[in-house]
Amino acid sequence: MVAGRLRQINARGFTLIELVIVVGITAVITVTAMATFTNYWQTSMVKSGAQELASILNTARALAIRQNQTVTVNGGSGGTAGKFQVMIGTTPWTALTSDTNGWTGLNNSIIISAYPGASVQFTNLGAASPGGTYTVQNTTTSQTLSVIVAVSGRVSIGP
Repeated sequence: MVAGRLRQINARGFTLIELVIVVGITAVITVTAMATFTNYWQTSMVKSGAQELASILNTARALAIRQNQTVTVNGGSGGTAGKFQVMIGTTPWTALTSDTNGWTGLNNSIIISAYPGASVQFTNLGAASPGGTYTVQNTTTSQTLSVIVAVSGRVSIGP
């Protein structure tokens, strides 16, 4: 008797309307999640570019202190627009992923769209001259983030 009832329940399955409703709900959730994920991913790309630049500026500052000499971070122009170069004295620092002249860029279609003057120099005491703000930009979405170099040499990321 019980086995017969179970067979009748299992034989019915799902109706077409139930399946359409489940597929519709799944589609709405997927579209919402993709829009949120895409926005998060694009924002994360800009943030990672700013963190990468801040890391390189902090490395340049540490090099100046360790080598006991001036280290200069130059901003690019012309053919090197959106790139930067780290110089120890008059020698390009090529420890980064750079070309033979020391010019390197940021990853993931991220460029430096504004520089604080022609260059920033870190003294052997770690101070920056002049301080200023680098603007990091995602070339795909035009989102920007600032990397600030204080005169004291402190590097921070701001809006």
